[in-house]
Amino acid sequence: MFDTYFLVVEENILQRFIGSDGDESSLFDQLRTHIPDLTKEDYKKHHRPRLEYLARLAHPSRPDTVMGQLQATTPILSCTTPVAPRLL
Repeated sequence: MFDTYFLVVEENILQRFIGSDGDESSLFDQLRTHIPDLTKEDYKKHHRPRLEYLARLAHPSRPDTVMGQLQATTPILSCTTPVAPRLL
């Protein structure tokens, strides 16, 4: 089943960034193309948590994800940043 989840996440990324023109299809709709008899209830109960988790991992730079928020608020250290000497 996880291979299907990864495929759906990949399709979601392609749809979002390449072929959507601003329209986003839901993960449910995309999963339903692979599991035609999928109901909303079955999706919410069995598939949604895992699929949304994988989708969030695939979009770590989005500001609505935890990683995106960390990246936006964490200063990046450069090579020229002074480092305090360690005392022995």
